[in-house]
Amino acid sequence: MRNKAYLPRLPYVVFELIKIDLEEQKLKGEDNYKAEQIDTIYLAVMPQNYSFKKRGRNALTQTGEDVFTDRYPNSPERVSISGTFGDMPRLIGGTFLDGYTRLKQFEERIIDMKLEGYALKEEIIQKEVEASRALLTVNYYDFMWHKFGSISLGDFDVRSNAAENTQLIRYSFDFTITGPLYKVKADLMDGDPLLQGLKTVLGPGAQSKMDETVNSLLYLAAGGTKFLGALDALGFVNNLVQDIKDTVNSYTLGANKEYDRLRGELKSLQNGYNSLKSEIKNLG
Repeated sequence: MRNKAYLPRLPYVVFELIKIDLEEQKLKGEDNYKAEQIDTIYLAVMPQNYSFKKRGRNALTQTGEDVFTDRYPNSPERVSISGTFGDMPRLIGGTFLDGYTRLKQFEERIIDMKLEGYALKEEIIQKEVEASRALLTVNYYDFMWHKFGSISLGDFDVRSNAAENTQLIRYSFDFTITGPLYKVKADLMDGDPLLQGLKTVLGPGAQSKMDETVNSLLYLAAGGTKFLGALDALGFVNNLVQDIKDTVNSYTLGANKEYDRLRGELKSLQNGYNSLKSEIKNLG
């Protein structure tokens, strides 16, 4: 294990609805194409429960006493989050919404990928989607766990318990990270400046820059830290030797106490035997 620096964690989880122009993507290629941002939904309240699952796909075959392994890449990472959108209005990402309104927008924009008919731009996009010239998908940004990628939506469950709180609605959401983030046009007029700033400072590219600078220096300094590890090993050996000595001393002390106890009991038995012997002699 080596020393390595990671980006700081910030409590921001963002889902980004984007449009992919299939014709333009084909002309420019996936590496050069940038999608168009339609909307972003922030989780104003961090999820209460997280679950990240990576499943191995290696296949084991046993013949007699031999075991053979066919190695395959892991399955796409599955994510489960659950919690609440809160109750009172919160300001985040330029929106001041209560929990129910944010929940409804999350359901409409991210789960259903609904476009607003009253917005001319989105009306045009809807026609492109219906004509199979464009498709909608979702980018996932988790700056708390540093998880990023395009996702395939799974189950979305909403529930409430009036006995606990009539206003508080709970949710659970399962999805799969199917690939890296789709590149998105940095449009300051129509885009989300907060998300753009977070991506620049704490996104996947920022970790790569840290690897090229800070972590490359830590790698070069690994020789010195290995020496410190050797000192740790010597300290461990010294502690182990001391523990053995303490154990031996405890055993010796206990053995001496047991020897003294047995010797006392033997002496008592001997005195009793001599006393009984004297009484028998007097009777004779």
